[in-house]
Amino acid sequence: MKRRMRAKVWWLRLDRDVEQHVKMCRSCLLVSQLTRPPPMKRHVFPGRQFVSAQFKDFCEASGITLIATPPYWPQSNGEVENMNRSLGKRLKIASLNKGNFKEELQKFILTYNTTPHGTAGSTPSELMFNRTIRDKLPDIRDIIEEVVDTSARDNDLINKQKGKLTGDKVRGAKESDIKVGDKVLLKNVIFLSKLTPNFETTEYKVVERNGNEVELFGNGRKVRRNVSHCKRIPSNEGPPNNSNEDALTRLILNA
Repeated sequence: MKRRMRAKVWWLRLDRDVEQHVKMCRSCLLVSQLTRPPPMKRHVFPGRQFVSAQFKDFCEASGITLIATPPYWPQSNGEVENMNRSLGKRLKIASLNKGNFKEELQKFILTYNTTPHGTAGSTPSELMFNRTIRDKLPDIRDIIEEVVDTSARDNDLINKQKGKLTGDKVRGAKESDIKVGDKVLLKNVIFLSKLTPNFETTEYKVVERNGNEVELFGNGRKVRRNVSHCKRIPSNEGPPNNSNEDALTRLILNA
């Protein structure tokens, strides 16, 4: 567009005016490329996730902070997604062998709780009760007591940091500059047809940001999303003078 304009007309700071005009085009924003995901934010060592009112009251009374994941972003809860995949395989095996689903799940849970975790290096039952529950295999730790909590947390932190660096590099992650007060467009998560734009037409305002999660307000409702679902609407900072802007608009419309 700049090359075409320079071939026919010219004024001072023409390139800047053309770029500003394109950046402020709402239709271009709605169909533009999706925002790159930000670098991963590693959660602290996980307790379990419950959502009942009784459990929330218990957490508040005990000074426990619950960490929830934003909608439409299952990557934030990868541990659960991996467990669901393993459970699905176990149920398929039970179906193929015409086994009892309840019994097979009980066997799976016992095996999982007595198997050392790949990241923590200890079994889930050992991390929770400071001992491994008994199964059908003998264990030397039945007679040698070990304190595993500190080493498990160290292993978890080291492995998560390694995974973060690798994951950020593969995904081409980039820090987002979206902040409280910015106006943004929200990524469409439901595509009714191939002509559906990448972003919703509703304009949202960022009212809170916590790490890679943002709380947005727009069209009379509040939503919580991962920051990579948002595209900031450029503010009209340092606008060109009205005569240049009007002339640019007329030239483009008449071209």
